[in-house]
Amino acid sequence: MDSTSHSQWFRSLPKSSEAVTSGIIKVPSVEDLKKGARIEVIKPDQLPPQPPKK
Repeated sequence: MDSTSHSQWFRSLPKSSEAVTSGIIKVPSVEDLKKGARIEVIKPDQLPPQPPKK
């Protein structure tokens, strides 16, 4: 996918202000993986509270 089609694809996504309801996968860099870091799944209840939207 070239940068133009990627840009068009990204703009076509619906804008959402809904809260995260599934886990976020944190993937360390290759260097950190070699040092023993692990892939983590951060659950929504582990995220800091978000400030109210204006």
